[in-house]
Amino acid sequence: MEIQWLQTQHAMRLISRAAFEVDDYERIVHILHERLSKFDTWNWRASYKALILLEHLLTHGPQRVADEFESDQDVIREMESFRYVDEKGFNWGLSVQKKSERILNLLEDRPYLKEERAKARKLTFGIKGFGSFGKWPAESEPKRSQS
Repeated sequence: MEIQWLQTQHAMRLISRAAFEVDDYERIVHILHERLSKFDTWNWRASYKALILLEHLLTHGPQRVADEFESDQDVIREMESFRYVDEKGFNWGLSVQKKSERILNLLEDRPYLKEERAKARKLTFGIKGFGSFGKWPAESEPKRSQS
């Protein structure tokens, strides 16, 4: 499960970088619009995955993504009432509801979106810097006595 999550995170990072290129942006947006528009109780997984990527693009991708998906708010709002519990008892409906609620908040409240983008940027730069030094800086190393 953890490996799959890491692969998904890596793929979303690549997609969000590609979204800054005009041609790639158009393809990504088209696919997301299509998957969101096809939401129904039988084909919910593709729309849910689109929500996950859309959230990532809103916080890590180009700023214009928010404007692009304002027209999808009705479909996303419809997802807030989705109900589904799988045979193992996992409540996927609740997951879809929470994700759609968060995306609507990001789309409707631009100051909140700006704040979340800043948090994401700070976190991303923090992760990239983590572990980039092999040793502690020289000032923090204990002084050795010379014999």
